[in-house]
Amino acid sequence: MKQIVRKMIGLGAIAATTILPAALAAQQHNPGSGVRTSPVPRYNLMQLTVQSENISVEEFKTKTQAIRSCYEAKKLAGELDAQTARNRFVTSSQLPNPVQEILRDLPNGHATPVFSADPSIMRVLVICSRV
Repeated sequence: MKQIVRKMIGLGAIAATTILPAALAAQQHNPGSGVRTSPVPRYNLMQLTVQSENISVEEFKTKTQAIRSCYEAKKLAGELDAQTARNRFVTSSQLPNPVQEILRDLPNGHATPVFSADPSIMRVLVICSRV
């Protein structure tokens, strides 16, 4: 029985020495945080959508650019009667290139510029967190 356990421990050590470096190579270390993350950015996003007839572009832009957290975004959505949608664990590759570029430099808690393909609505995305 001891021989079987020794063999299993030996196999575990071999697996650990071959799998662990590959897993660590696929991660990045965030200096100062002690946390390893994936090199592919993933976001927890909140989308706010309003009807253009209910608020001007300038007012919506001003109010959303003042957002500094998802809590504030949710609160503003209630004030504006905006629809909200949470999108968790969205990888950057799932997003259009222009959105990827905007989110790359946008701090957590902040909103994107106003956007929409439909003139009857306006939208912003807020980065709740990066994972």
